[in-house]
Amino acid sequence: MKDYYSILGVSPNSSEKEIKSAYRKLSLKFHPDKNNGDKFFEEKFIELNEAYQVIGNSEKRQEYDRTKDSSSKPFESNKNIRPSITLFEVDSMNKSVGEYLIVKWIVNNCDRVELTPVGIVKNTGHIRIKITENLGENIVLKLKAWNNGKYVHRIHKIEITRVSLQPHSYPLWIKITFSFLTVLLIYTLTLLPKIFTLKSELNQSVYYFSKADSLYDLGEIDSAIKLYRKGHYLNWKKEPFNLAICYLSLKDKYSLQYGLALLKGIDMNQSEFESLITLLPSELHSYVYRWELQSKRKINSQLIYKFNFTKLKKENILLYKQVSEKRKEYEKFINSNPNR
Repeated sequence: MKDYYSILGVSPNSSEKEIKSAYRKLSLKFHPDKNNGDKFFEEKFIELNEAYQVIGNSEKRQEYDRTKDSSSKPFESNKNIRPSITLFEVDSMNKSVGEYLIVKWIVNNCDRVELTPVGIVKNTGHIRIKITENLGENIVLKLKAWNNGKYVHRIHKIEITRVSLQPHSYPLWIKITFSFLTVLLIYTLTLLPKIFTLKSELNQSVYYFSKADSLYDLGEIDSAIKLYRKGHYLNWKKEPFNLAICYLSLKDKYSLQYGLALLKGIDMNQSEFESLITLLPSELHSYVYRWELQSKRKINSQLIYKFNFTKLKKENILLYKQVSEKRKEYEKFINSNPNR
């Protein structure tokens, strides 16, 4: 017979008011709606209702007490009755380290009950066992019941498979930040050799330009062109005005086209303009125009010169096409540098 007083956590001498108060408190605690519909709490809630329906009613309580008293007479008259395990269950078959395992049991017709690994316990009750590492992969709970030592005890086993701890999961923002920093580090490491190579090439280009200037002053135009081209290959951002002047100095058709191609996009100062005019054929002098470059506040102004390729395209389309071909050839040469 179930011990409804133990289920509600009250004594047989408790008043109706105390029983009602205990029922309300426990029913709120074990209500399935407040415990995500967990089976253990659902069954516990049903058991609480069952107990209150009996001992919460005065007539049913009197009848229950009489039946309980008759069944709990000295065991001398019940020595031959075999112990019975009415209930032996846990709240979950899978537990992780650090969680608690809730065990509950009800045993009838016995004078001794032992729960392994806890020890001697009451005939009815529940207990919480904390899951720790030293319990191993499985926990075996044994409930043993004896009736005056006459009969061999009964064992009810429950194996609890311990779930391994899940690997630590970092927040999403940490994962994104870590991925970004990893990509940035890899990109930086791949970029460093290129940076050092560019620095070396820039230093070398300075030497080529300086040597080419000296050769030009000595009149060794062909040698100067070779060094200027090497310098611009390594330092493609430097404007090729001196290289254009070298080509124009050769005074042939091919060199004229190549020299004009190198003037595209170049802003010339007064001294560069004078150098250019002395080498350009007289029929091309009109294509060089003057431009006054003013600052945003219009306080200072700078006088620059440009070659008018738009006018050349309108008036001499054949020469313009030839110059454009040479410009493409030069850009292809510059772009062949793998570090560009």
